[in-house]
Amino acid sequence: MRHLNTKSTKSFFIGILLFSTAALIAGCASQKAAKGTAAGGNALITDIITSEDKASATVTIKGNQALTYTAIKQVFPLGVLFDFPETFLDDIKTVYYPPENEFISSIRSTRIEENGKASRIFIALKKDLPYNIQPDANELNIIFPKSGKLSAQARPKPKATPVVKAAPKPASPATRIMSVSATPRKQNVVVAVKADGNITNFKSFTISETPPPHCIRHL
Repeated sequence: MRHLNTKSTKSFFIGILLFSTAALIAGCASQKAAKGTAAGGNALITDIITSEDKASATVTIKGNQALTYTAIKQVFPLGVLFDFPETFLDDIKTVYYPPENEFISSIRSTRIEENGKASRIFIALKKDLPYNIQPDANELNIIFPKSGKLSAQARPKPKATPVVKAAPKPASPATRIMSVSATPRKQNVVVAVKADGNITNFKSFTISETPPPHCIRHL
């Protein structure tokens, strides 16, 4: 009878052990699935590549959708810093060294958990260069011209400032008569009165009794 009790006790503990193991495996499986689901609906940076031609060096950042970003030029350490809010890093290298060149020393990718989830990419430069960002579908092309000058197409066009002409100042009223001249014509005489301002306050009347009629103005 004692032997039977021992056997039953062993079976009981073995059953508890198997149940605990199964629960642990199920818990681990559910955590892995949750992690995969968390990044499923977010933007992903899937690859970073560099290319070079005679005119420029280019860094291309690829994603699974259009990427939202901010870019800041840094003096120390010298380079361009990109922040991608609500964006995850896919299986990419955290530090990438491009083939030997004169412009880009390294590209570093980090994950930021502070102040909201974001990813950060820093392009370290060997020399101070201007750059131009050209979004293209699900990627960003950061172009560094080798000449150190942006092309006419890449350089933003300055906005033309409309020229506003000042309104002419109204002439001040006359205070004194400067000259009076008369010019005879075939049928009349033109009398020109010049003053030091605009003559506006005057009275005129026509004398018609003495031929020919003529006009008299009082200033």
